[in-house]
Amino acid sequence: MKRYWKTLLISVVIILTIGFYYIQVALASKGDYSYKIETTSGNESEIENIRLEASFQRHYRGVSLEISKDGTETFIRSFSGLSGMLNPYVPDVVQTYVQDYRQFMRGKKQFEENYFEDETRLVYANIQGPDQIVPGDLVTMQLAILDKKAENHSSFEIEVPAQGNYYDMGVRDIFMQDGNIKIVAYNSLVNGGEEWRIYTVDEKGKTLQKDELLVKMAAEKGIESHLSMYQNDNEALNDHYYFYTIKKYKRNDYGPTGKLLSNQQFVYNKLKNEVEEIVIPSDLKPETARIFLYGGQLFIPIYSTEGIELNHYSIEMKQWEEPLHFDFPLTMDDDESPVIQLMGEKLYVVNRATDQHVFYIGDLRTGQSLYEGEIESGAKDLPRVEGKLYISSVLKK
Repeated sequence: MKRYWKTLLISVVIILTIGFYYIQVALASKGDYSYKIETTSGNESEIENIRLEASFQRHYRGVSLEISKDGTETFIRSFSGLSGMLNPYVPDVVQTYVQDYRQFMRGKKQFEENYFEDETRLVYANIQGPDQIVPGDLVTMQLAILDKKAENHSSFEIEVPAQGNYYDMGVRDIFMQDGNIKIVAYNSLVNGGEEWRIYTVDEKGKTLQKDELLVKMAAEKGIESHLSMYQNDNEALNDHYYFYTIKKYKRNDYGPTGKLLSNQQFVYNKLKNEVEEIVIPSDLKPETARIFLYGGQLFIPIYSTEGIELNHYSIEMKQWEEPLHFDFPLTMDDDESPVIQLMGEKLYVVNRATDQHVFYIGDLRTGQSLYEGEIESGAKDLPRVEGKLYISSVLKK
């Protein structure tokens, strides 16, 4: 009898999920989610290869979109629980790996941070250990290297002794340096806190060369701490640096996060194996939630109805430089923050203004405006469902 009810429950879940999927397909085919970028001023060639990654949300249902000047491409990726569990999100770059290197990708994790790619190879790394790890326990590091030109691959494992008491370990990032594979790993401490270590693996000898501590954030009584790494997902410009922050709050066991006690910013130089703490000017400290890394500089944008002020710090020169000013007024929306990205020496901004989104492109070298547009309905003659459009990032394809 128990087996009967279990089979019935599974069948109901499958039927509901399939039905939900085809409802979304039907709605998308009717043009309910159709948008496009309409030019209002500037050179339209600036958006020739630009896509806006977005989602249209209505109650518990959501559809992923990519919006361009030519219209909308709809992806049936539901944000509901059932479909999300049965069809989990896979990053676009990992989907490309699966399509192009199907045999190599078999059985591997589908998280972007587990991979490194250049013109000649694709490298994969994963860390496996017991649920509770104590100092001296051997943790297995799995590595695989695909030679894209020779179209062959190799894989091997390395046993690494743990340096602390951990309940979880994983890969944060991978980079290559001087013939070595550098694996940045996060280790969650049993007593609270987190540390990041850099494991150096000899690519040819397939041996562990170094195990170095990058940063450790230990638990403190009455304090809630957050360790975060920020990267630019659009371009491979941050090959030399990591930017990370440590924020400490007064612990509040019965409600939201308490008062901010400290907020430190650090840059790690991969080539020199050095860490620099960044000193933020007092007038910019309230804006540090927006700080990001692009190439060899840190940027802090300040928004106002008069335009955008882009403050920037040169990591190489170790100094703050003159801010850049862009004549693009911003009105802040409580429900959706502006999207700001830097790609190819250009500033890209998407902002919700009243009942629609506006799109801006500026020259990062001169501060001049290159393009302005609006996100318009691509099917004004069709009835539209109630809901809200959210734009999350700008893609260049």
